[in-house]
Order: sequence, then C-alpha cells, then structure tokens
Amino acid sequence: MKGTRDGASVIAAEISVDDDEDGDDEDTELRGAVSGLIGICPGLTFFVSGTRVVTDAATRFEDGTCTTLRNDMRVEVDGRRQSDGSLLATEVDRES
Repeated sequence: MKGTRDGASVIAAEISVDDDEDGDDEDTELRGAVSGLIGICPGLTFFVSGTRVVTDAATRFEDGTCTTLRNDMRVEVDGRRQSDGSLLATEVDRES
C-alpha cells in the first residue's frame, strides 16, 4: 500500500495484493514415487515425497494415462498448492 499518513490513519493512494503470499495458488513441482494411490479416474489422490496430490478432469498425464498410474511409479508432478497443503496436479509425467 502507498499513501499519506494522516495522524494515526493512512489515506491510501495505491493498494496491491500478492495472492501467493499465503502459499495458495503457488506453482509447485514434485518428484518421487507414487504411494497411497486411491480413487477412480480422473479423481485420484496419492502421495509424492510426503505431499498429498489430487488429480481432477483438468489434470494432464504425459507418458501414460490416469489409469496407468501405480504405486511405486516414479513421477514428476506440476500443480498448485491448496489451502490444506495438498497439491492440485495440473500435470503428471512418468519419469523413465
């Protein structure tokens, strides 16, 4: 915020908001083995490197499909952090 002090108050001239400050909507990349896989495509939930990952109909799967994802499969996951600490996957890529 930019403004002018008026006693104990500030008269705002400009206010900007940083949406990523609290960690929401933060782009994140994870790499590791899938574990704890549950759900039915496209709504899967699993863990990678200790982080809960959630997929939905908008998640893209590279080098495989939603139905080929398995526990112990090594993946790279790109997504957005959610307020509960989980990652909403935008892309899941099988590592060779």
